[in-house]
Amino acid sequence: MNDHLSAIVLAGGTSRRMGTDKADLLLDGESLLARTVRELRRISDDVIVAGRGEVRIAGVRAVSDDPPRIGPLGGLAASLRIVRGSHAVVAAVDHPRLDAAVLRGLADLIADYDAVVPRVGGHTHPLHAVYTASVSAVARTQIDAGQGALHTLLDHLHVRWVDEDEMRRLDPNLRSLRDVDSPDDWEKESHSAEP
Repeated sequence: MNDHLSAIVLAGGTSRRMGTDKADLLLDGESLLARTVRELRRISDDVIVAGRGEVRIAGVRAVSDDPPRIGPLGGLAASLRIVRGSHAVVAAVDHPRLDAAVLRGLADLIADYDAVVPRVGGHTHPLHAVYTASVSAVARTQIDAGQGALHTLLDHLHVRWVDEDEMRRLDPNLRSLRDVDSPDDWEKESHSAEP
């Protein structure tokens, strides 16, 4: 394991469209939160879950979004403040096909960048990315200025963009990028034949 790499699970969303807490959805008898933590432990011993008051998973630290209800930026800023590594892989809890090997591949690209972020099909994926711990200060400045959008944060960072061709070399079917936002999404994903 890389002592310079931490892992963050962003799990503080309100799940309005889903109608239930996505972290508690069961896939093959395992909650999405437990599944995400298990996958991230393959690449880091320092796993933080942001946005939940308490996490009952041994060895996992929990942190509240700061400030609450600002969205993923609050969870990212709070988590990056306490990571033990120099950088962290970040994953949203609603990516049921998360793959540690894909995130490890993204982390290997960090070099002198502030962040490594996939950009596929015209969409950026800042919740399936890698950030240096120092991004916490930039995020805090943005929050203090009343700007809560995670995409705005990227405008203030030196980002290593990973285009679709490069991303497909890590994840040929781009399955790790798929998230579930609605009951229809969940129905399709939970009945998918893919592991």
